[in-house]
Amino acid sequence: MRRQMRGSFRVARLLGIPIEINYSWFFIFFLVFWTMSMNIFPRTYPLQAEWRYWVMGLATTLFLFGSLILHELAHSVVARRYDIPIRSITLFLFGGVSQMMEEPRTPKSEFYMAVAGPLTSFLLALCCYGLVQLFELWQSPWMFTGVVNHLFFLNLVIGVFNLLPGFPLDGGRIVRSALWFLTNNLRVATKIASTLGKGAAFFLVFAGLASFFLGGNWLNLIWLTLIAFFLFEAADTSYRQVVIAQKISEGSVSIRDIMHVFSNEQIVPPEIGVKEALHTMAQLEVEELYVMDNGQLMGVLRRQEMLEKLQ
Repeated sequence: MRRQMRGSFRVARLLGIPIEINYSWFFIFFLVFWTMSMNIFPRTYPLQAEWRYWVMGLATTLFLFGSLILHELAHSVVARRYDIPIRSITLFLFGGVSQMMEEPRTPKSEFYMAVAGPLTSFLLALCCYGLVQLFELWQSPWMFTGVVNHLFFLNLVIGVFNLLPGFPLDGGRIVRSALWFLTNNLRVATKIASTLGKGAAFFLVFAGLASFFLGGNWLNLIWLTLIAFFLFEAADTSYRQVVIAQKISEGSVSIRDIMHVFSNEQIVPPEIGVKEALHTMAQLEVEELYVMDNGQLMGVLRRQEMLEKLQ
């Protein structure tokens, strides 16, 4: 994802990468916190003091989102290894995202960057499983064991979910890297991977409906439908961005080609000044502006490149 996510604020910096939180994240944070405290832990460990469930729910939620940051940090570290600049890592409604300034340049870099996230989640799950065994051996307080045991399960779910073969999920990126390697055509590979991403979205809706009709779980239906909608839109937008990037390199982009992907506010005239361009980027919270003249794309202004030339 190249653009900054609107409505985000910075909270920390890890390995030189800014960590941001989008305002939509607070909804999922409190949803997970409430679900763990009022549903999961009371059912798993009945007849305990209520405050214990709230403490366990808070600890699990905080460590869960810490795990998501590590998942995205793994993507970012590998991306930087292949000279792909990372603007930030942002936590938002559907989890976390590493905001790349550009797409991977080779199938190899795409593969290693994509696989790093799920491997990190599986490694975290393995560490949690080991801790659970130690806690049980040492007869540690059941609250510790309960929190770590659920973190084991949640990290396992995160790793498996991200391996769904639908772009732009990690599994979809792995598929795209393989197709890109076989066809030597990024556009064709992205088209197939994006189609799989839309298929994965329909699968999630079906899973949500099955959960509702078979078990009456309306929360799963709502949540999986929301994720499916996001995945479908992301798959469609990602493909169109690749098409536009190729047309930019060919010099054959018109305003019609980009109006559905980028805000019209990002389109600027050739005579725009450097200060005005940087001010516009800051106001729109974007990293790129598109220079248009008579309906034809003349070039792309990138904030990082402009700042480097000014130094």
